[in-house]
Amino acid sequence: MKELFDISQQRYLDAGGDPRKAVNCNQWLTQEELQEFSELSRQIVTDEEIVNYRNTNGTWRERYAAMKESMK
Repeated sequence: MKELFDISQQRYLDAGGDPRKAVNCNQWLTQEELQEFSELSRQIVTDEEIVNYRNTNGTWRERYAAMKESMK
């Protein structure tokens, strides 16, 4: 997975991306690389674990919205 992250990051930087920002792997990996990344991810984290995490913690969007609200 790290190798795929590194490939994505390098393509992003080569295209003039900001090195301080996170890379969107969906944009910078080929379909084959995305499929491999997805398969590797499923070996590490199951769908059930993802659902349990979301039920416990909410989605990143929900956590972000809550953080912004708390900063007001």
